[in-house]
Amino acid sequence: MESIFTDADLLEAPAPDVDLILAGDVCYEQPMSARVLAWLREARGRGIEVRIGDPHRTYFPREGLEFLAEYTVPTTRELEDQTVKQTSVWRLP
Repeated sequence: MESIFTDADLLEAPAPDVDLILAGDVCYEQPMSARVLAWLREARGRGIEVRIGDPHRTYFPREGLEFLAEYTVPTTRELEDQTVKQTSVWRLP
């Protein structure tokens, strides 16, 4: 399996020609959430599998997504104001 990592703004262009997109903690504000989900839906429409990890952020829209799993993840009080956070993994059908 080949993995591609980048810090470029991928949302400025169509999704690359890949089999799977893994997106994590991308719905932390409303404008970003709308933009990312539109891009991921476009990718899914082209046949790309999409998985999204989200730590129960306010702007994460659960409707229209398939729940796959939930995990308890260690974090820091400085970052999340708690020592553990529940995080879910979803599939874009």
